[in-house]
Amino acid sequence: MEGYIRQVIGWREYMRGIYWAKMPEYATKNYFEHERKLPDFYWTGETKMKCLEKSIKQS
Repeated sequence: MEGYIRQVIGWREYMRGIYWAKMPEYATKNYFEHERKLPDFYWTGETKMKCLEKSIKQS
């Protein structure tokens, strides 16, 4: 469990550093050229998947 927690904390700090170093142009990059919008439940958390619903509503 401790290793998992360290890994998650490390990844969060890594991503925070990337955002600090690369913003604001990083926000507009689309490396994989995705064009579809995210489904509404991604923003509202209204889904039958309880784990996803809780994660979205907590953030």
